[in-house]
Amino acid sequence: MAILVPEAIQLSCPNNRPTNTPSNSTTDAANPLSLLPKCTSLKEIKQIQAHSIKTDLHNNMSWVPKVINHCTLVPTPSSMNHAHHLFDQIPHPDIILFNFMARGYSRSHTPLQSLLLFIKIMSLNIAPDHYTFPSLLKSCANAKALQEGKQLHSLSIKHGLNQSPYLYPALINMYTECNNICSAQLIFDRIKEPCAAR
Repeated sequence: MAILVPEAIQLSCPNNRPTNTPSNSTTDAANPLSLLPKCTSLKEIKQIQAHSIKTDLHNNMSWVPKVINHCTLVPTPSSMNHAHHLFDQIPHPDIILFNFMARGYSRSHTPLQSLLLFIKIMSLNIAPDHYTFPSLLKSCANAKALQEGKQLHSLSIKHGLNQSPYLYPALINMYTECNNICSAQLIFDRIKEPCAAR
């Protein structure tokens, strides 16, 4: 499915609305970003991005997090490069944007890129949240990076995030993938109410 800019423009014109689409539709056809979920390639994402820049959306940066998020959902090398390029252009990134990037890298063929980016955001004094360490630990698990995973475990404690319900499964997975079963068992034993995975 190719989403060309003319199609986005056609969708944005109220007079061109198909007769079977109600006028109070929850999808805002005037907003090209509403087409992002339909994108199946980076080319289509870039077309929507270009249209967003040409319209009033270029005056604010609200489209950037949405494009970064979409690029990192099912990451490819090209989509992650594009997301990283956009991330680098943001003067004051926040932890939510970083979490999108970390999630994408943790699912990619270059998971340790998330750790390099984490070093950068830490240097900007951006505090991690409950979603930060699980993605970073997944990156370590995928890269079999035990030492880095242990350092992240220590950092999660330092930042007071070691009681997060999202952290324990990520720690167990990281230690297991890195063949450190004893540490995985220790983490499991600390869980007050362990549940079986479905």
